[in-house]
Amino acid sequence: METAVLPCTGSGRTAPLEVWNHAGKEYGPSGTRRLARVEPVRRTVDPARCLTPALTTTARPFVLDLLGQFGLTGSRHLDPAGVLRRGHFTGHSAAVRAWADAIGIPSEP
Repeated sequence: METAVLPCTGSGRTAPLEVWNHAGKEYGPSGTRRLARVEPVRRTVDPARCLTPALTTTARPFVLDLLGQFGLTGSRHLDPAGVLRRGHFTGHSAAVRAWADAIGIPSEP
């Protein structure tokens, strides 16, 4: 399985990517690296785990590897046990809860 983040400007041109932070009252770039190209993250996973509540623990290493390319070392969205932290999906907490409940993924406010 491979996960990649690709820039899209709508014009066909690429643009530097950056991770933005919505925490608290701040809204701005987070991390230290802005890249024209983010390298794909590759790991071997059992696709059956993606259809179970283990999805978040399967996905978390991908998320951390991608964030690492921006100089970030952790995820506010997924804790180490794979529990979704809904409050960190700014403006989407209710939708994330509905999705998590529908497929049986653990989440917390």
